[in-house]
Amino acid sequence: MSNLLPGAPRPKQKFDHALWGIGLGLLMPFIGVYFYYLSTYSSQMRFMLFLEFISSKVRVIVPLLSLFCVLNLGLFFLFYWLNKNRSAQGVIMATMLYAGWVVYMKVFA
Repeated sequence: MSNLLPGAPRPKQKFDHALWGIGLGLLMPFIGVYFYYLSTYSSQMRFMLFLEFISSKVRVIVPLLSLFCVLNLGLFFLFYWLNKNRSAQGVIMATMLYAGWVVYMKVFA
C-alpha cells in the first residue's frame, strides 16, 4: 500500500527508462519513412537512392519526418498503457527534439 503514496519509490520495471523512450522515439519516424518507401517507391528505386533523394531536398525530408512523428503518439500510448511512464516521457522528449529540428529547418534552411 505504501507504493500508492505520492513520493513513494516506484518498483523497478523492465524497459522503463527515459533512454528507451528517447531511442525508440527518435527511431520511429525513420521506420515510418522506410514503410513509406516500401509502399510507394520500392519498385522504382533502391532504398539508398530514395534516402539520397529525400535528404538532398530539405522541402521533402522535413515534412516527411514531421508527418511520421505522429507514430510517436502510438508509441507514447503504448508505454503509457503498459505503465512505463519514464519511457513515455522519453518519447515526448524525442518528439520535442524533432519539433525543434523541424522549426530550425523551416526557419534557417
